[in-house]
Amino acid sequence: VYVGTPKNGLFGTRDGGLTWSQIDIPTPQQSADGQSAGITGLAFAYRSDAVEGQVIYAASTGNGVYASADLGSTWSRLEGGPTTVES
Repeated sequence: VYVGTPKNGLFGTRDGGLTWSQIDIPTPQQSADGQSAGITGLAFAYRSDAVEGQVIYAASTGNGVYASADLGSTWSRLEGGPTTVES
């Protein structure tokens, strides 16, 4: 399960919500209090070349759209997409 927050970034759980960990998306802008950049939206899509076929997309406030093809372990900014995503 993944949840994006507009102020504190992206969090995930692999045990049904018993424990949560923050997922670092390497964005150029962090929030004023040093937390991860805000996440304004999440989307999931099937892709045959991804780990377990799942790609996660995250829109980051003021930073654009990022994608992970390895269940959130690594992220990359999508080129050619919007760069001023806002909540």
